[in-house]
Amino acid sequence: MKQLLEANESLERFKDYQFGLIDPRPIPEARSANEKLFENPHGVLGIEVTIPAYAQKCTLGNIDPQHSDGNVDLAAIEVAQTLDVPPSHATMITVRADLDAFGAMALIKYRANGGEVTPEIKARIEEIAKTDKFARGGWPGKTDLPSKKKPWPTSGGTSETESLAGIAARVMDFKVPVVDRIKSMEEYLTLGTEPSSYQDKVEAERVDMIQALENGAIKIEVVADGNIAYVESSHRAGTSLGYSQAPIVVAFNPTFKQGPGDAYKKYTVCQYEGTWADLVAVKNELAQLEEGWGGSPNIIGSPQGKSSELSPKQVIGTVEKHLKKKI
Repeated sequence: MKQLLEANESLERFKDYQFGLIDPRPIPEARSANEKLFENPHGVLGIEVTIPAYAQKCTLGNIDPQHSDGNVDLAAIEVAQTLDVPPSHATMITVRADLDAFGAMALIKYRANGGEVTPEIKARIEEIAKTDKFARGGWPGKTDLPSKKKPWPTSGGTSETESLAGIAARVMDFKVPVVDRIKSMEEYLTLGTEPSSYQDKVEAERVDMIQALENGAIKIEVVADGNIAYVESSHRAGTSLGYSQAPIVVAFNPTFKQGPGDAYKKYTVCQYEGTWADLVAVKNELAQLEEGWGGSPNIIGSPQGKSSELSPKQVIGTVEKHLKKKI
């Protein structure tokens, strides 16, 4: 009980840092709001700021080992374990409301307040890092899709493992202020707790997803001689569904929503491990067709904040051209 009280006191006591989430939409209102994030005279630390123009504005640097530095074996939350903490009153910002980016923010805040990285915290960091950097070993082969009897696929996904699904849903909930999501992330790292309502929410979403699979609302097609799974779905488990069918996934979300803005068409291309395709070459070629494609050697995506105009055939064909090995 004493440890729990001390940890909760720690969450409330340190309030100096500010936190922000960049709006990637290419509209004046978004740009104006984003510019205000960089006005802090105490400095701005970026965490996975994957938009170059904004990354350059991070006066305290940008922790982005996978996307900017090309180090797919290192997650931002791992860097945050030993990083020199930013000065008081500094701002931490990201483009990515996910476990790795928000987890890194929460960990830095916790360490700045004198918190030690215990073995329990380190284990949670490693679990998040493992899924974020795709360090899951070789692709296990084709497995069954989720079903009512077996709702969670064994192949996993970048944030769709059952143990992390609840806290992942919490940090991605744009209706909740960023500072509250950081607080929840710190509670998860230090105590292993998460808002119970989110676990209930993801279980309900999983039921809806299985129903959508059964009635054909989620489209999954295996192409390129079994090497690529094309998944068309608005459900965030699209990549994990694809990995149950092939080692490379082209996921198309026709109604992707990031924050309070309008939904738009979004592609995500990823591979279970970095040996299947040259996604850097894929990204560069697609960027010639449509400005704004970006990402790392293991996961790339279409422009942030606006709909992609490319067809699935164009994206799949480009990925297939750059396969490095085949099943």
